[in-house]
Amino acid sequence: AEKAEELKAWLEAIQGWIAAAAWQVGDVVCVTEPFMSDSEDQVRLEADMTGLIVKLDEHEDAFLEFEAFEARQWVFQKKRHKLKRLLDNEAKDVFLDIVPQNDIIMHWALRVVGPKASRCYEFEADGVLMGKRTALDKGLPISSQKLEGRTEKTHREISQWCTQFGVDHTYDAAGNNIFGGKNCQDFAVELCTYMGIDKEQLPFRQAEQVKTVLGAGAFVAADAALGTGLVAAGTGLVAGALDLGIGVAGAAAGAAMSPGVLAAAAAVGVGYASGVITPESIPTFGFESEKPAQSPEQSSS
Repeated sequence: AEKAEELKAWLEAIQGWIAAAAWQVGDVVCVTEPFMSDSEDQVRLEADMTGLIVKLDEHEDAFLEFEAFEARQWVFQKKRHKLKRLLDNEAKDVFLDIVPQNDIIMHWALRVVGPKASRCYEFEADGVLMGKRTALDKGLPISSQKLEGRTEKTHREISQWCTQFGVDHTYDAAGNNIFGGKNCQDFAVELCTYMGIDKEQLPFRQAEQVKTVLGAGAFVAADAALGTGLVAAGTGLVAGALDLGIGVAGAAAGAAMSPGVLAAAAAVGVGYASGVITPESIPTFGFESEKPAQSPEQSSS
């Protein structure tokens, strides 16, 4: 029995080593020799370029993000020997990026910057987004605040945490689980906690104010406080809110009660309800490109 337990421990250790050695999303890799990528619009990957894995498919083909290229690049499994996975255990700086969507709507994203790779992590209506920069840049000046402290977490670990956050939580305008969902501010607070960064440095979370002003009176409060034409434009706000449910009322309340800069999610809730913001008015964000139809077996080495 004792030998069986010892053998079991050895097997578990070996399995753990294999899992750790396998490539995963968030790993940083380095090009060891020049070669052409396998994307439809191929690019030449030069030696010593570093990239970050954003996707691995069932064929073990890798979708990578390189600082030198706007579009992400496919590298099929047959060419993966020309890439080397790098250790990513250096301490990293963390920045809070406040990304204006317009004059009043502000989106939060966390940017983690290390010596080998930097990555932006954020949460919005489409779920968790991870990329080399925010996917919600509207061309307006982005305010970036370096947070005190550094994180020892690897991009692999942070990516795994973010993926699980997206599984565990749905997006909701009001945030703070008031209506059963989280928003960009909740995500930033919880990710800071995971990375060992003091969350008290973050600006006051305006979504907290939604707690105190729920109900039908929220529409009156929004109309009185905003005075921007969102509500006065017509009855679309009330009608839309009735269609979307009380969650939008809470979002309107949050927008109305926010002094100064609005919580992004709350203001977006008002925009959807009023018809000012529609699904069609929001472009597809990110830098994804379709994987070429060419199979790994057909690609040239």
